[in-house]
Amino acid sequence: MVKRYFSIALLAFMWLFGSASAQVLDENFGSKGAVSLKIASDREHINTMVQQPDGKIVAAGYSGKFGEEELVIVRLNSNGSLDTDFADKGIKVLTPTKFRNIPTSLYLKKDGTILVVGYCGEYGSQKALLVLLNSDGSLVEDFGNSGVVISDPTKEEVTITSSVLLEDGKLLVAGFTGASFSEHFLVARYNEDGSLDASFGTKGTTSFVHGQGRSQCQDMLIDHKERIVMGGYTVVDGDYIFMLARLKPDGELDDDFGTNGIATSNLGSSNDELFTLDLSPEGKIMAGGVVQTNTEVLFGVARYNEDGSLDKSFQNKGYVLTDMGNGYAFLNDLKVLSDGGIIAVGQIGVTNPRLIVASYHADGSINKDFNSTGKLQLDDQFKESSAGEILVQTNGKVLLGGTINNQMGLLRFGSGILSEETVEMTKITSVFPNPASEHVTILINEETVSGVDLYNVMGVIEADVAWIHSPQRIELDLKETRPGIYYVKILLDNGQVVTKQLLLRRD
Repeated sequence: MVKRYFSIALLAFMWLFGSASAQVLDENFGSKGAVSLKIASDREHINTMVQQPDGKIVAAGYSGKFGEEELVIVRLNSNGSLDTDFADKGIKVLTPTKFRNIPTSLYLKKDGTILVVGYCGEYGSQKALLVLLNSDGSLVEDFGNSGVVISDPTKEEVTITSSVLLEDGKLLVAGFTGASFSEHFLVARYNEDGSLDASFGTKGTTSFVHGQGRSQCQDMLIDHKERIVMGGYTVVDGDYIFMLARLKPDGELDDDFGTNGIATSNLGSSNDELFTLDLSPEGKIMAGGVVQTNTEVLFGVARYNEDGSLDKSFQNKGYVLTDMGNGYAFLNDLKVLSDGGIIAVGQIGVTNPRLIVASYHADGSINKDFNSTGKLQLDDQFKESSAGEILVQTNGKVLLGGTINNQMGLLRFGSGILSEETVEMTKITSVFPNPASEHVTILINEETVSGVDLYNVMGVIEADVAWIHSPQRIELDLKETRPGIYYVKILLDNGQVVTKQLLLRRD
């Protein structure tokens, strides 16, 4: 489905760190809440993670010096130990090329296979990379070349930075193509077998440039009308600026967005680089990145209307710049909460970097309910660390993957919005439709239900949610509830609690 539907719920992370009763590391995970995976190098990182239905965690990253990175996929048990039934004692190391092998996205497909998306090859001649694994970590032999597809969609260098796995099984990938300092935005669509879908764009791809010859796409999502939104940066008058583009589902630039499908913004006095996108509950585009002034590098967060113009209701100018207190702040990711609030994560410092988090209200003002400053630095135990991805598990606990003390690492924090409850997913047989728009039906293997509550990802209960309970069936009326990610909590007469994540959207 849409990329944000996989990622927006991850921001319960903010609640964990920002609450007055902030959670500590989960001592039941790894070694006192941390898993450190030393593969073979002093340069290792986890880029992306997913959780299996059985609670196991699949993560993908790389290990090795620049230009010779190995692709690494690991699977962990729910307690953080390596799952020895996967690959070689829980670790799969692949070298599709002898040069770079970098994963940027990871998916569990409907048939149980694991799809890894990224790029590979020698710097200067990189190509798109697709890898398909069986659930045991072995390569799917009838996919591409024994489980690996190395694709050259433009006959030029390609760097894949983002992707979306569509409902029909096809894959959209985005990034940039072309020689260094003359790159173009790129989006391509692949069939399930790894071949380019010639019905998309021009023979499977669309590429374009803006400004003075350097345009790099860093993120992509699908909006509420199934249009493709791409974000990154370009060069105009010698400065880097934010660049957005919107395409129709067939890969054609959408003339109703910006100018001929492209919108740009200069937020600072020097260079601005956009790295991440998300959608607000009402469908506006949120963009995050770094903004350089004459003396500092700041967090930059902007909100755009559906036509590509800056939304002036957001901090009166359409964007907000945040000094994270170090002089150099690098924003890696941004997500929007169900109430419209925003969380941004990244790192500060060039040497010995530290993890940082900033929280904003829906109007772009700093959220001091997060803490007294609206900002947080996590550093004492974890030096030389940077964020890769955050994942909220179905039990409400939060995983942070990336580089921890210069190694591939994961941290898990105590339970989030459902911290005091027991989660028993097996008691729910079906929740449909999910995503939903107005009504939801929940089938449950218990006849006696004493209460139903709906929580947003901040742990705040939604008032006035009507529900009707009949034997083994619950009906929720959500017509008055705003779109977003929620958790349904069902209290049984025996004191147990059943929870289920629910996506509510308006088509």
